[in-house]
Amino acid sequence: MATQTLQLEFVPIQTKDHHQAVADLTNTLYDNHVYSAEQGLHESANASPPASFLFQLAYLNGQAVAFLECSETENKNFWLEIVVHPDFQRQGIGSSLMLEAHKHVQKFEGKQLEAQIRDDWAAHHAFYAKHGFARSTAWVKWWLQPENITYTNKVQVKSLTELEQSIPNDMVLELINELRLAIIRTEPIKPYTLEMLKRDVYDAYWFRPEHFWVAFDQQALVGVCWVAGFENDPTLFLEFLGIRASHRHLGIGSAFVAKMVEVCRDGNYKGIEGHTNPEETQTNSFLERRRFERKPGYVLVKKALL
Repeated sequence: MATQTLQLEFVPIQTKDHHQAVADLTNTLYDNHVYSAEQGLHESANASPPASFLFQLAYLNGQAVAFLECSETENKNFWLEIVVHPDFQRQGIGSSLMLEAHKHVQKFEGKQLEAQIRDDWAAHHAFYAKHGFARSTAWVKWWLQPENITYTNKVQVKSLTELEQSIPNDMVLELINELRLAIIRTEPIKPYTLEMLKRDVYDAYWFRPEHFWVAFDQQALVGVCWVAGFENDPTLFLEFLGIRASHRHLGIGSAFVAKMVEVCRDGNYKGIEGHTNPEETQTNSFLERRRFERKPGYVLVKKALL
């Protein structure tokens, strides 16, 4: 077995040093993103992982060379992330972690494994194909470098800090779900819940109420957009932008983009990155018209276990 030949040591990720090792490994994957130990510690402190959650580092001769995350999403489906430092790839370490993941999932009678990989890395595709994964959904990556770009606000959008009174969470949730579920997809998605909105947005490490904007028509919420920025990270991330169908082509989307460009410049970010599904044709056309560039994105790969 590869684990015996390599004499890998698997250690649960718990301390700040562990999270720093995860951050260092993660940052070998991305061109424009810097993951931090503080982000990992925050996410860990605010999580209540079930017994089916596996998160561990792999050490070789005392050096952290890889990590494995395997977590149940729903209905016996598991999310998988394997990251091996580039200097230690093609030595069987990834396969060793894949074996660990399979043993873990089998204990909980998992039905399916899913992973996200870079679309432009042939080695990743070959690795997952070797282990029985098949290509599924692809995401489009968008990039906007706001130098010399000027947007004019034709309509007023406000951040959460600028509102005279707070917006009920169920109002925000209703619009988000309306916008997400309106997209015709080959693989349907489930509605967002208040718990997910709180966990993934309001309680997230990156959340800033001044970077969460809304648009109203009278008392009706018709548009919402928010971005995420991380300390010492050169990229500002477009997390969500959506406008009710009845209020599109009125300048709301451009006002949202103007706000994020302003944040990008004020925060000295190099650019704005966003990810969309190819089936989100209206959103993709909108971003292209706003001078976002298409870049190599990410692909979801899946493996049925039963």
